[in-house]
Amino acid sequence: MHDANRGGVIKTTYMKRVYFSLLAVACACIITFFSCRKSQEASKDQGAIVLTTEGLAKDEQFIKLNDAINRFDPKYLQLVYKDNRTTQQIVEQSNDLLIQLNTNPESILFQTQLADFYHFTSVVQLKEYSAAISENLKKLDAKYDFQKTLFKDEGSKIYYAARKLYAKQKLDDYPTGARKKTNGLWTDFVDEYFSTFGYISYVYDEGFVEAGEGGGDPCYDQLQICRSEAGIQLFKNIALYAGSGALVGGKVGASAGTSVFPGVGSFWGALGGALGGGILGASVAYGIYSIDLDICKSKYNICIDSRKTKQ
Repeated sequence: MHDANRGGVIKTTYMKRVYFSLLAVACACIITFFSCRKSQEASKDQGAIVLTTEGLAKDEQFIKLNDAINRFDPKYLQLVYKDNRTTQQIVEQSNDLLIQLNTNPESILFQTQLADFYHFTSVVQLKEYSAAISENLKKLDAKYDFQKTLFKDEGSKIYYAARKLYAKQKLDDYPTGARKKTNGLWTDFVDEYFSTFGYISYVYDEGFVEAGEGGGDPCYDQLQICRSEAGIQLFKNIALYAGSGALVGGKVGASAGTSVFPGVGSFWGALGGALGGGILGASVAYGIYSIDLDICKSKYNICIDSRKTKQ
């Protein structure tokens, strides 16, 4: 009996040791799991928040995004394809075509009309550019977290500055890049070089300097600030509208419904299936941008007239 009791005690002691050992291992695993998870989340957050103008301008997704959204800018049509219509007329026509397409998103005729309007070679190419906008926005959001960069504090200024640096890089690469793409054929080189050079220069210079304007003047400085703010808002709108709302918590429906474009909020989903949302988002964002620039110009003229009245 004594041996039996002693055996029971030994067995119980052994089981306790095993239990506490397993408990210790379990606790260690739990602590390690949450520590690793916390470390990964912190690393993810740090990677998303750390953002520089130079790094963003050289980001492959950012470059592809800008290459795509350029094609839907009214200024691109004016400078590259010599479209003589005003920016407002181009925006209105684009909106009309999108509303028409909404009546039958799968209509090849309506899709072709939209592709022709933006000078794409085919509907397939139009869809490729539209998809490129949405896809690269999602990749950039996953990498930099728009909620913590583009939509927070002064972070959006980095995106605006990066677009200018993107344009500068394009300009610096134009001669060699154009020759490389055209295999040295001089006529092709000239076409490639001058077809988009004016637009890229406009993006770099922001297209703000006009005859008679100069730095140091209070009215002009106010104009520059206003236009810079419009450019900063452009990128927010690109992410908001062209991202189909997924990038910013599904806010697109409410925002689109209150935009300056009638009917946009009501047919977002329909066009999303046909064109991925990119063309619609870019069109809306550039439309708002053009209106903002017009407001800046009006404020500038008011400022100038006010100064003349006081003299």
